[in-house]
Amino acid sequence: MMMGGKRLTPIDPKVKADALAELLPGFIRRRKEDILVLHEAAGANDFARVAEVAHKIRGNGATFGFPELSEIAERLELAAKKGEEPHMRREIEQLEKRVGEIDAKIAPPAGS
Repeated sequence: MMMGGKRLTPIDPKVKADALAELLPGFIRRRKEDILVLHEAAGANDFARVAEVAHKIRGNGATFGFPELSEIAERLELAAKKGEEPHMRREIEQLEKRVGEIDAKIAPPAGS
């Protein structure tokens, strides 16, 4: 592959996995912060803010290899844009649940 006239060497999958593992705790922390914002925005009926944050989560989920987060965020974004409050709140809960599950899987074992 060429970029800017230079040949790029593909990233070794192990290096890529190690780099991703280092970034995951920050990714999860930011998603938890996003969920707090989503709850606040939903409580204030700020559908535009919910849609904005959901759109960001949608992209970040895809970037980090969590398509299920992207799918939930997409449904959330559409519900917010349509003003479907009950659906929006269900999707926020689903997003919160899934982020918690991912966090539990990547958390270091107790005592380490």
